[in-house]
Amino acid sequence: MKIQNKKLLMGMMSLTLASVALGGTVLAAEDTKQVNSSIDEPKKDSEPFIPIGVINKALAEKGQKAISASEVPTKAQVNKALQGVIASKDDPEKVIDLGNGHKITISVSGTSAPAEQNNVYSVSPQSIQSVTAKGEIKYTAGVDIFTMSITQKYSYDDKITKITQQDKKPSTSYGSGFGWKGSDSEAPYIYEIDDTAKDAVGNGQFKNIIYGKYGCHIELRFTATGNYYVHDSYFN
Repeated sequence: MKIQNKKLLMGMMSLTLASVALGGTVLAAEDTKQVNSSIDEPKKDSEPFIPIGVINKALAEKGQKAISASEVPTKAQVNKALQGVIASKDDPEKVIDLGNGHKITISVSGTSAPAEQNNVYSVSPQSIQSVTAKGEIKYTAGVDIFTMSITQKYSYDDKITKITQQDKKPSTSYGSGFGWKGSDSEAPYIYEIDDTAKDAVGNGQFKNIIYGKYGCHIELRFTATGNYYVHDSYFN
């Protein structure tokens, strides 16, 4: 009986130790996840959106005066400033002044021309127009920090107000400096609204080995009337 009780006791102790070890592993993993998460984006809405060290390094390289952290807009201020901003074909550039040289510029550009008349949707000569539309969002602080653009090619028939053809997916491009590298965080895609309007959607990221990463989202709506505009775009 004593031997059996001893085995039972040792078995229970082993189980307890295993549970503690497992718990420690889980906690360690959660701690690591929290640390990584804190690196990946500005820690709090009240903290500078761009690390002050990055800004001052960029300014120094341009021969400009250094600034303090209080002069850098916060994440909350950046997000609030971007709410509801639209840049359209008729109003192609919106500049949001965040103060102290910090600006966000949202813009669109494009070209259009009569398309080849070999589309079954065409109801009259020269009714089909071919469009290349481009949308861009840029963050500057005396110098360019982040830039993301998205481009979509499509055709529409202005007689029946219908998008007749489009590239299967938009193309994206990135510009950045000071150690950041821009890339897609997921493949750009087209959100189908209906035959008269669709959204070209891009999600990107800017990574820096020291400062972590920032996300960027852009939506370029294109329509069967030949209009196109950037909306619902932001850095995060």
